[in-house]
Amino acid sequence: LGWEAALILCFGVTLFVFPTLTSAIRASEAAPSSCEWRALYVPLSFLNFNAGDMLGRAFPFCIPRESRSLLLFAAGRLLFAPLFVAFRRSEAARAHSDALPALALHLFALSNGWLTTAIFVRAPRAVEERDRPAASALLVLALNSGLTAGSLLSLGAWTT
Repeated sequence: LGWEAALILCFGVTLFVFPTLTSAIRASEAAPSSCEWRALYVPLSFLNFNAGDMLGRAFPFCIPRESRSLLLFAAGRLLFAPLFVAFRRSEAARAHSDALPALALHLFALSNGWLTTAIFVRAPRAVEERDRPAASALLVLALNSGLTAGSLLSLGAWTT
């Protein structure tokens, strides 16, 4: 059940943080004063996330063989939540620049894509061949459970 727990945690954390916490971050006051930059900041953040997620899925390297490693990695992604809350609340937390939140978002997205691919590649190989269809179906259930959990958690994230 380590693979499934890692997948639930991966998507639970992702939907808890993105887009709920990240879309509340506004362009830095030190940013160019044009209205266009401030209007495009959140949509460009979505583009940044999707590009990072795609890159993470496209380059699955150094995939651990054990589910425990991926579970720990998935749990470690929780550290992004207070980081994005700090970016939202404090101009000083992002060093008066939009580069730091953008980089953090990109790393968060990369980790989501890589972790998803790593789990879907390794988990079916961890069971005997006759059990692989059932293991794959269980992963789909875990994916949906993570999406549901993250969506429900994101409802409470607005109060942070």
